[in-house]
Amino acid sequence: MTFIAGLFAGMLLERRLAPAPEGPLPIDLAAYVTAMSFAADLSTDQVADLRILMRYYDGERNRLLDTQRQQIAPEWADLDLRFETLIRNRILQPEQRARFKTMEAALPAR
Repeated sequence: MTFIAGLFAGMLLERRLAPAPEGPLPIDLAAYVTAMSFAADLSTDQVADLRILMRYYDGERNRLLDTQRQQIAPEWADLDLRFETLIRNRILQPEQRARFKTMEAALPAR
């Protein structure tokens, strides 16, 4: 039990000593902070602490998503190509396909 308490205290101390991430929160996390502040009637200090935690959460979430994106990049590229082909061949009229081709050419290479 003492080990867990020490671990928790160390994490809190690290967060207090390390500079907090800055910048606005993504809209989903900002909405969470707003909802929590009203639902739990948080104090100003509690809201500030919650914002800091949500910034750390956002950083860790982004790291996880980046790792997953790298792992599925080839499949995602195939999916994009397959659906772009379906759009071009099944949705667009011949005159619209020329505009679609021009739009595709303007996109960065994948």
